[in-house]
Amino acid sequence: MCGQLTPLTQDFHRLLKNVKKLSNNQAKVLDFEDDVTEFHLEIKPTDGYYKRGKFNFKVKIENYPKEAPKVCCETRIYHPNISEEEDGDVCLSLFDDWTDQNDLEDCVQGLLFLLYNPNLEDPLNPYFDPEDRQQHESFEEDVKKSLEGAILEGVEYDRNVVEEELENEYSTEINKVPDRGNDEGTEGEEPLHTEFITKDNETTPLQGYTIVKNNELSENDILNTKTDGNSTCHDKIGLQNTLNQPEDEGTKIS
Repeated sequence: MCGQLTPLTQDFHRLLKNVKKLSNNQAKVLDFEDDVTEFHLEIKPTDGYYKRGKFNFKVKIENYPKEAPKVCCETRIYHPNISEEEDGDVCLSLFDDWTDQNDLEDCVQGLLFLLYNPNLEDPLNPYFDPEDRQQHESFEEDVKKSLEGAILEGVEYDRNVVEEELENEYSTEINKVPDRGNDEGTEGEEPLHTEFITKDNETTPLQGYTIVKNNELSENDILNTKTDGNSTCHDKIGLQNTLNQPEDEGTKIS
């Protein structure tokens, strides 16, 4: 039927519409053109280990929704579940357990979860040793050092601090002088062009959630699992409500 949208186009348009609220202003879609089978996500955690950092992920999609998107991290990051190699492979069991019931919003939630809950017990990155307790104890401080541009395990990290970037952009703007002189059928799909307004805040999007080993629970289950004291219950709505904290009035698009 002429003009019928494929599942990928529908899900991509929904992601464009909802990503700001879904991620509590921590993620946005970048660099998509006429073909939505490849695009980039920018994630800026507002809390947790990677607070103040900005991380770019490339998303490539084939045979959607039957197959999981292929996601790689294009920003060098000190993280046990993201490869240090050039491919930036991301170890997220959501992708291994993917079904046609998952969508692009799950992909964004999964990446946020991974940044807030790095799994030191089951690393992909060979620089991490699950038996090294000292490395575990110094992990938080080492992440901070990596964001400041330190060398860790022989790897040099670029300085990656969002506040500095915003300050530099502001300084550039105020110094400007105004010129008052003169899936099958998914290939080649056109996206809906939408602008985003993002604002950093101090809300922790995944507070109350916990990591478990991949062989105990899939990432699909992790995304739907909430812990409360000594009990654990599956609560997909709870996660969405936690991520979708009320927005500050100043960030709404009129």
